[in-house]
Amino acid sequence: MLDNHIQVVEDSINQARNLKSLEELAEALMTNFFTRYPEAEACFQGFDLREVGPLKFCKISDALLDVLKNPDYSQSSVSEEVWRHQIHQVKDKEYYFALSDVFVETIKSTLGDAWSAVHEECWNDTLGGLKHNVTLAAKEHLAAC
Repeated sequence: MLDNHIQVVEDSINQARNLKSLEELAEALMTNFFTRYPEAEACFQGFDLREVGPLKFCKISDALLDVLKNPDYSQSSVSEEVWRHQIHQVKDKEYYFALSDVFVETIKSTLGDAWSAVHEECWNDTLGGLKHNVTLAAKEHLAAC
């Protein structure tokens, strides 16, 4: 990926973190996720969202940055995450797509007017890379379920 992508994605995450606390961003992420995908609430039954939300926010942030900074590590890390989630009966790769899409929407809405066409391009490319890695992992792990 282009260095510009790394800078834009990393800067926009940092800008969002400067505008809102991790807890606020995590709450927005999970609220937006459950609003768009109410069926996903079943995956989180028994979990304290005040704990899981910030963890999800950080894991998704790291996963997206790894696509750009550490592509080989990103593939293996995503594969391990898909494998680990099978314990929680998450067997649908679209779950990962939806959560990462809502993550970007959360950053975009937090930045508001500061979001630009350059942000859109860099984030779309980065999401594409993450979704590619999820697709590869799903073929490897989820097909066996």
